[in-house]
Amino acid sequence: MDKLQKIMDSEIKSEYVTEELKEALRMQYRLNEEDIIKYALSSSPEDSNKRLKLLGEQDLILRIISA
Repeated sequence: MDKLQKIMDSEIKSEYVTEELKEALRMQYRLNEEDIIKYALSSSPEDSNKRLKLLGEQDLILRIISA
């Protein structure tokens, strides 16, 4: 996620977003969805924090894919 954070910190430019990157991010998005559901079903505060972190990551992925 460090690479994604660097992209978020700078302006997302469409010329840097390749189709290969978009496909990899779509795959990661789907994997994150499964974990978000798993964490949402848990009552653990740690799992709640993990879910919130993944939701932020999902938002970032969507921003990059739509660049």
